[in-house]
Amino acid sequence: MKKSSNPSQGKISPWRYRDAISGNEIEITVSDLYTTIRINERCYYFRVEDGIFDGTSTDKTVKPSSDPLPTSEQRLQSS
Repeated sequence: MKKSSNPSQGKISPWRYRDAISGNEIEITVSDLYTTIRINERCYYFRVEDGIFDGTSTDKTVKPSSDPLPTSEQRLQSS
């Protein structure tokens, strides 16, 4: 198994996705302290050191990246 070059990434890497069926935008980010899962404007925080859920936030000012997100249909086509 290939080890991550960034030790703070642990077992999960940053990821962005737009689900064509539900319309949800999902993003996973990793910092030194937290792995954050964002679904639309709602964020869920997990401590990197032990994986324990640490809280949520809602940020109406979150703007999606201008990078295009793959949809579920595009991901199936590329598999």
